[in-house]
Amino acid sequence: MDSQGPHPVIIDHVGARAGMDRYDEALGECLAGLGFRPAILSNFRAVHADLSSQVLFRNRNGSPIARYVATLAGMASALAWCKRHRVRMAILHLFKGSLAEYLCIRCSAWLGIRLVVIVHEVSPTGEKGPLPFRVAALRSRVHALVVHNRQTLDELVAVRGSEKDIRVVPHIGYPASATSKAIALPHSLVPESALPTLLFFGQVKRSKGLDILLKAMAHLVSPCRLVVAGRFRDVNAAGFRHLVHSTGTADRVIVLDRFIADRERDALMGMAQAVVLPYTRGYQSGVMIAAMSHGKVVIASDLDSHREVISHGDNGLLFRSGDSNALAGLLNAYLEGTYDAGRIGHMAQRTMAEQNGCKVVGRLFSSVLAP
Repeated sequence: MDSQGPHPVIIDHVGARAGMDRYDEALGECLAGLGFRPAILSNFRAVHADLSSQVLFRNRNGSPIARYVATLAGMASALAWCKRHRVRMAILHLFKGSLAEYLCIRCSAWLGIRLVVIVHEVSPTGEKGPLPFRVAALRSRVHALVVHNRQTLDELVAVRGSEKDIRVVPHIGYPASATSKAIALPHSLVPESALPTLLFFGQVKRSKGLDILLKAMAHLVSPCRLVVAGRFRDVNAAGFRHLVHSTGTADRVIVLDRFIADRERDALMGMAQAVVLPYTRGYQSGVMIAAMSHGKVVIASDLDSHREVISHGDNGLLFRSGDSNALAGLLNAYLEGTYDAGRIGHMAQRTMAEQNGCKVVGRLFSSVLAP
């Protein structure tokens, strides 16, 4: 192992803004357990004793230009930190394939840093295809590119023209030790009696199919309520509320249109009986991984990326993507007790331990990091 400095360094400009802090710390714990000396360069402080961290990405508020400049500055600071500490191996999260991410890839090569790039999206939702800087980033020569499932692999191969240097490593699960102490929820969120709660969690985008879920809610027979928790991104909040009223579900839907911090997220997960993912497009859902790690029943559309993890009726439930009637039928069956929720939740946690656990992911990542 390289003795010059931290090995490897994880560079993540999203971090705590979208739950990636939990991902980074879980991965860092796995690598530390295998004898590596990981460090995290992001926008949060690691809580695990074996992990060093530096807050280099700041000022995420303000105009899009100000946020972009802050990301560029953070990348520059991360590279300077790596040079100062003689880092020879780094892991970079690639989200949108932005100019900042592309420049980080190029500069890492100039600095002699062997770079592993975790590709979260090939063509981000809402776009027709990869944009110029993303194509350049995805085609760059790096030590390795890591994807979390076959769907992402196939799309990445279409861009690069070959599977060379691409490795499939499952999205790391979130063990109980990685969860934060949940906070007490406001009284308005605590369900009356035993009323079942469905949770839609994460940034609200058109591709996540919240409109499909609302239409399905209008046809439910059994009483329940839906909590929508996450900041609205490319969905108009006023239009969403109009849809809520037009479907007659206003008395059953609670909306938290804001960023949800870790402790509140854990409290919401603990409160919910099921987490619904009605996505019409997507790669690997961190919400799905978190929910299954919590032992929750995940009710998801049958996207390829979901079917790679969920076996219907075993460790989760699947319905035909884009079909609100199919979702309504499945929700009714679930709420009426057709499925053994306790067993499904148990199998979900078992899946995370056996397929997405630290031993599996750590072993695979260790091989990726090898010279």
